[in-house]
Amino acid sequence: MKIFKSSVIFLCIICAVGFVAAATMIIKQNMIDISINDSINSLVNNVKYKNPVKIKNIPAINIISVSANNNFYSEITQQFPDYKITQYKNIKNSELIDKIYEALSRNMPVICPYAAVDLESGSEIENKNKTKGDPENNEKFTPVWKMNYCIVKEINIPGDKIKVNNPYGDTETYTIKDFLKATRFENYENMEFYLKLGFAVEVFTKNTVYIFEKLE
Repeated sequence: MKIFKSSVIFLCIICAVGFVAAATMIIKQNMIDISINDSINSLVNNVKYKNPVKIKNIPAINIISVSANNNFYSEITQQFPDYKITQYKNIKNSELIDKIYEALSRNMPVICPYAAVDLESGSEIENKNKTKGDPENNEKFTPVWKMNYCIVKEINIPGDKIKVNNPYGDTETYTIKDFLKATRFENYENMEFYLKLGFAVEVFTKNTVYIFEKLE
């Protein structure tokens, strides 16, 4: 009986410690979320960004991946040994946009993890071409969200437009505000708790960018 009681007490202590640790990490992530979400208003009227920039030839990059940051970094460095690839993570909105602009100005590809609608999902394909509230089908568009990676290929800061190649080979156009929501994963509806914990322990990170530089 004493052994059973001791085991229960031990398990309760472990659970309590785990709960406190998880809560602490989530609080830390909330603080990061606040710090990276700065305003980009000053960029709009900055002469540095007055001209739209775009990459002319996007290399074939396999980005259909949901790997954690470190694993993905290993994947692309192996795929592109002739490039120096630098990862910047949990950076401010303004810094993320600046790094994208600078890289595209040098005709270098940029990869960002972001929240994307899973177009390979059966339910998504079924509802893909149905409009909300369409009386003929009486069904609503129900997106299935997924963590993935995109290649940024064009940005127009004064025009409030950014274009990316998604993992399915299509081009998506965002406002810069909406793109930043995607790179901060704020648009990921009903994110699973285990993914939130993944961000808390930096298995995944927000406002992250992979910058390519050609080796001399």
